Amino acid sequence: MARGRRSCIVAAAVVGLLVAAPTAHADSLGTSVDYLAATQDRSSGGYSSGRPGAAVNHAYSSWAGMAVAAAQESPRRWSPGRGVLSEALARLPAEPRLSDLLRSAVAVRAAGADPRTALVVDPVPAIREAQAADGLIGGSLSVTAWSVFALRAGGVGSRDPALVAASAAIRRAQRRDGGWVASCQRRSDVITTATAIQALAATGARPGGDAHLRRARTYLQRAHRRDGGFGLRRGRRSRAVPTAWAALAITSLGERPGAGRWTSGGGPLRYLARSLSAAGSLRAAALAESDPPLLAQALTTMALARRPLPFVSRGRRRLVEHRPRVIARQPAPGGRVAAAVIVQYRDNALGAGVNPSRVRLRIGGRDLTSFARVTPFSVQLPERFIPPGKQRVRLDLVDRSGNRSRSFWMVLGPRGGR
Repeated sequence: MARGRRSCIVAAAVVGLLVAAPTAHADSLGTSVDYLAATQDRSSGGYSSGRPGAAVNHAYSSWAGMAVAAAQESPRRWSPGRGVLSEALARLPAEPRLSDLLRSAVAVRAAGADPRTALVVDPVPAIREAQAADGLIGGSLSVTAWSVFALRAGGVGSRDPALVAASAAIRRAQRRDGGWVASCQRRSDVITTATAIQALAATGARPGGDAHLRRARTYLQRAHRRDGGFGLRRGRRSRAVPTAWAALAITSLGERPGAGRWTSGGGPLRYLARSLSAAGSLRAAALAESDPPLLAQALTTMALARRPLPFVSRGRRRLVEHRPRVIARQPAPGGRVAAAVIVQYRDNALGAGVNPSRVRLRIGGRDLTSFARVTPFSVQLPERFIPPGKQRVRLDLVDRSGNRSRSFWMVLGPRGGR
């Protein structure tokens, strides 16, 4: 594909711009969320594109917020330092564009708030004003689809004239092959098609009574690859971004990605699970050169959580501690060392696990890690390396996703010195 065409498709998708006993899938969801926790900006609470040196960006913060909410965690609790993710979601750019409002409305609603009151600009009137006589909004199919998401997130009913007109515009844009195409392309693509499917489903349409959705489902079936994934178009190599979009669309159709007609290669969720590294990040092979890593990670998380757009997290929010934590110490704080200092620790149940190569044990200000026996579950230091008297112990833990914790306590060194 020519670089210009690829950039155009990615721009449509990222709003598509909108940039600008546990199962294996549950395990993968946990490690993916763990990785998102490790990459959150401590100062602002937001996210960058995930590329080296990239600055925090409102669009990527919104994508991360949707992913966190899809995993049934609360963005209000996500605060690695001074910043909080929920505040980053509601913080619009100084001069917000329509795409900013759409993305923010969907993210804020996913987090459990009302976008009409949580944002400084009510998105619903802005969407109505941007709608043309033919039902398109912002002159683009992708923006129209995202406007449907935002209107529904803003509490607008499915029979509202703006939604009816937008839905009709989306249907008229469907191509003979059953797919939809980004405005600057000639051939249908999986991402635009999956976005349109979710938009129609958000208005209450279902395949049983909607010929457009049945044709769209057939398009996705033909694009489904033997490895379980989806490429941008039929015959293209599988990548995480189109696979995640397709999985979300399949879920919005009321079907299970990996069951029924979607079992090839184990299905799209199996492909996404295989594409995650031990740290929870997506492997390079699953990313196209133009894919922002954070966008791909967020979409993968949403797909594994099976939460198509738009959504509100159902049920009670979980509070998950993504940092590794100490669960047992011998001796107990303040106690005297006898034979050894032994510390047991663990990551959260679905996390990536503690990385033993990054465990650091300091006693009395000295790094004694090299003398200790370190595993993913414990560290053990013989008494002969521990000075007599009152000693301060410091233990630094890092999981494979990069989440960190630090613990301090006091012990009494062994009697009689080392």
